[in-house]
Amino acid sequence: MLGALALAAIAAAEAVPKVAVPSEMPAPSTTVGGKTTVLNDPRWLSCANIDALEYRDETVSCHTLMHDTPLYRISVRNRLPVPRTIEVTVSAPRAAHSAKTVALGPKAAATVTIPSVFASETGYDGNYSAATLCERNPPDGGQPKRDQVLLSQEVAGYHYGYYSRKTSDGLNLLLSRGIVRDAVIPSFKHDFNTVELRRDAADWPRDFRAYLQFDAVCLAPDVAKALPDETRAALRVFKLLGGSVLEFDGAAVPARLQASADAAQTRRIGDLAIRTYYSGKTPSLDEHYERVPIKIAKSLPIGMLVALLAVVAFGVMPGLVFLCAKRNRRLLVLAALPGTAFALTLVVALIALLAYGTTPTVRVQSITLLDPESRLAVTRGQFAVFAPGNVANEMSIPADVAFRLRGRGDSPSMSAAFGESCRLSGDWIKPLSATFFDFDRAERRSERLDVKPADGGRISVANLLGVPITGGIVQRGDFRYMVPPLAPGEQATIGGKPFSTKGSPPLHETFFGSKTNFGRHWGNASDLLKEAILIPDGTYAVQLDGSPFFPSPLAGHKAYETSVSIVCGAYAADGGKEASK
Repeated sequence: MLGALALAAIAAAEAVPKVAVPSEMPAPSTTVGGKTTVLNDPRWLSCANIDALEYRDETVSCHTLMHDTPLYRISVRNRLPVPRTIEVTVSAPRAAHSAKTVALGPKAAATVTIPSVFASETGYDGNYSAATLCERNPPDGGQPKRDQVLLSQEVAGYHYGYYSRKTSDGLNLLLSRGIVRDAVIPSFKHDFNTVELRRDAADWPRDFRAYLQFDAVCLAPDVAKALPDETRAALRVFKLLGGSVLEFDGAAVPARLQASADAAQTRRIGDLAIRTYYSGKTPSLDEHYERVPIKIAKSLPIGMLVALLAVVAFGVMPGLVFLCAKRNRRLLVLAALPGTAFALTLVVALIALLAYGTTPTVRVQSITLLDPESRLAVTRGQFAVFAPGNVANEMSIPADVAFRLRGRGDSPSMSAAFGESCRLSGDWIKPLSATFFDFDRAERRSERLDVKPADGGRISVANLLGVPITGGIVQRGDFRYMVPPLAPGEQATIGGKPFSTKGSPPLHETFFGSKTNFGRHWGNASDLLKEAILIPDGTYAVQLDGSPFFPSPLAGHKAYETSVSIVCGAYAADGGKEASK
């Protein structure tokens, strides 16, 4: 896999030769009456309809999802001495059908991780999530064989429900081995759902998308110490995006757990606060245009169309009826009236074609945080697509991205096929209407703004971000420096003005914290470039004319495209240690 996708290393199928059957692996243990779900690694189970194929559900999810959708992780094992091709399809409420194909060698196993793509804002209650296995080109030459595989949560009677509750309800907490619900309850005033993940630390999810449905992850010290680097990076991304990662002894619950719960009331991981599900209010189209200001080059001449419709309705059609009646040609009326309506439809279609053409319009906007601790680029943003027709099958989205469709209250037919990239099909794009998406991404990247001290209290800045910089700010000590427009690779020396950083929060809380709206609304995001914004010493924020951390979903296709992004990061102060977060 690409080195940039360290967090999504398990998202691709990975062949494991001759995996032995664990003889005493415990079955998943759950408690339906309470709100506690205990997830262990389930046993290998035989598929009922596919010969000599076994599966093991390894999904980490709570029984009631108040936001976001699960990241499915399923292992499959081939017990035959011949290669086989298995397609895994998963579905969840408010989500598109997601699919991925895996090639299994003789007597080999593979693990498949598939995001469930958020696709509808319609509320659901009591709907089940499931995974379907389908064998392509079976060895015996027969028809494709399907097997309905129920996830362990559903086997235990769980469902994924989206309830309308007051804002103090429905928090989701992930507890490690060594921390139990009973130890957390006494200091916790909110209702919440807990998942106790009793796997070994080495088996914890290594993809940040697996944690987005939770509001906080609570780790016992021994578990936290044993986590592999990939899992630490995934939890770091979760924290940068606004989640809470807390390490404490199960017998001593920190007060900051309560603060984490309070913060989750105003901002839900994954939902980006574009809609509060408890309010029952779906954003209007104007609100979406305000958050993602996609610019349509032309618009339909509504006045002309209304005038044309009036002429046809009050002039042409009555005239045809009068002439046909005068000449006693009644049968002609049966053809003339529908023919006139059909001609009017063609004229309107022609006007729309002349106004919009066949070229779609795309806007991509994002904020990227270059984290010095993990060396990760964590990106949050939106993109919108306007097209005269359905262009979903032409779109390509990176497979390591968590993305969601916004503003749809229906349950349209949609699917997402995951491979090296995610390919969409179905009713994602409504013709002649803008469609809005949110996304999160995390990857290891080397781009940065290079900042070095210069003579006379000045600094030297070099654009190593790959696209033009249109402006920005740098904080160094108690001085603020305004970054001028810079072409890729261009360097400039600039002076600063006194500006105190007293009271500035950590960099990630400034941009993705519970009290900010940056990354969800471009009008607010542009405030990051204002001189009054507080950022810590040793950090910067610059605006780019382009989107180097998220490619256009219609890259490679002709489109009217605008892309803009803000990049924030820390730099090594005076050639010394990395600036503090």
